[in-house]
Amino acid sequence: TTRLVCLQIKILGLGDPAGFLGAAVEPPPPQKVEMAMKHLNTLGALDEDQKLTMIGCYLADSSAPPRIAKMILWGASLLCLDPVLWIAVGLDDDGRDIFFSSSNDEGLRAHHKKFLDKCASPELGRGFSDAMAR
Repeated sequence: TTRLVCLQIKILGLGDPAGFLGAAVEPPPPQKVEMAMKHLNTLGALDEDQKLTMIGCYLADSSAPPRIAKMILWGASLLCLDPVLWIAVGLDDDGRDIFFSSSNDEGLRAHHKKFLDKCASPELGRGFSDAMAR
């Protein structure tokens, strides 16, 4: 994704992601790079000077998309990693549910319901409740 590529450019010290990607053989649209940088700033991966923060270094080191990587970091720090990982599995890079379909595919809907039921199981929720009680 553009966000992860921008983070990688920052951590490798290759300069401004917009300039670096603008020199590519097939550069992404400038608006997409700008939106990625704004998103990284919102996540706290970049400071107001567009420099990588400590959390940005962790996000850049992850192979997961930055938004999901940050969610996993928070889950680990709040001692509720198991339910967070189950949720992360069901999200794509834009935070949308990967099982969602606008079609009437009943198999997909059944799979989606099974996933949500598993996420709501008492065994899975126990770690989350214990962490929140502390």
